[in-house]
Amino acid sequence: MNNDYKNFKQLLEYFVAHLEYCVTNNKHNRGYDKYIKPFEESGSFKKSGQGYNGNLIQNQIKNWENYTNGKIAISTYPPSYTGTGNYLHWEGTGLNIIARWNESADKIITLAIEKYQRKADEKGSWEDLKINEPIEDIGLFDDKEPNEKLQHFFDKYYSLYIKLKPETTEKANKYEIYVQKLKNSKNIILTGAPGTGKTFLAKEIAKQMIGEDDEALAKNPQFGFVQFHPSYDYTDFVEGLRPTNNDNGNVGFELKLKLLI
Repeated sequence: MNNDYKNFKQLLEYFVAHLEYCVTNNKHNRGYDKYIKPFEESGSFKKSGQGYNGNLIQNQIKNWENYTNGKIAISTYPPSYTGTGNYLHWEGTGLNIIARWNESADKIITLAIEKYQRKADEKGSWEDLKINEPIEDIGLFDDKEPNEKLQHFFDKYYSLYIKLKPETTEKANKYEIYVQKLKNSKNIILTGAPGTGKTFLAKEIAKQMIGEDDEALAKNPQFGFVQFHPSYDYTDFVEGLRPTNNDNGNVGFELKLKLLI
């Protein structure tokens, strides 16, 4: 899921940069040079539109729209770029990320998750899910890897999506409980007789967390699966000094390079 976190961070940065620029028209705003300027220079920048309806504004986030199980779209509505009509959302749901502004309405200070729902013949309503994070806390525009708070923010948003869309994410929903247990406890023990699917389940959990499918994993030299066996011990995997005997019968030590340091 590491790629999901990276994409999500850039998506949030774009969202903030887009709305703040639409409100202030200030080219010195955070994120303008990286996210807005290229589209303005090419003449393709769209201030508003509904990404889920195929509007061209979605092209501006196409590098960060797809996730392990789902797609996020952007929607913005003029003339007010500070209202709840401007949001990111999982396609096919009312799970929206909205911006909350400072008192002068020229800078976003917090991102929050709200749920929009509408029954037949009724006006839609917004439900505050009480999930929000200050921009500074999730490290937007810090040029660093996604921090723990941003990852937690994404995990919350993703979990809501999984619960809401079981028909399209059945596989993800099946393994999500194990993913969350592993994140919380750092280890889990799978028990059962030989041939009951423990190894298969472990691989599926790992793939869910990494955010890659079988084909991508097979092509990527950074990933590999190993099935531990009672005949293995830590020396098969951990780099370190190992005792050796030379031709004279003297005992020495030699550095053995392994997967883990």
